[in-house]
Amino acid sequence: MNLAYTPILMHINCHPDCTQAEIANALHLTPAALTLATKKMEKLDLLRKKTDEKNMRRKILVITENGIKYLEMGRKIFDEIDCIMFSGFSEEEITQLNDFLGRITLNLEKQDEISKLNSKKVPWDFQ
Repeated sequence: MNLAYTPILMHINCHPDCTQAEIANALHLTPAALTLATKKMEKLDLLRKKTDEKNMRRKILVITENGIKYLEMGRKIFDEIDCIMFSGFSEEEITQLNDFLGRITLNLEKQDEISKLNSKKVPWDFQ
């Protein structure tokens, strides 16, 4: 079982009729990496690609029954990993860790926005 497929399947399951580009953006994957993964997942019958009936140029991803089973197994494995990781921690410590990680994530998102602003070319930028 490739656990790397689990977040992709979770996204498709939570966001029906999503495209590869939307998943790549949401999961911070390159389009090429996601294309490779989805091709393998299609061969494993975890998902299928279909044409959007409203926009024939748009390909959407649909989770299959096998994909749902795979997702359930992946969630169980992640739950077991969580139990192992957090054994010996109190609920208060876990809550505190979640708060810290949330703040770190917000800081990184702010930094990402600053990086985007800094990377924009302006007329007087001669680099």
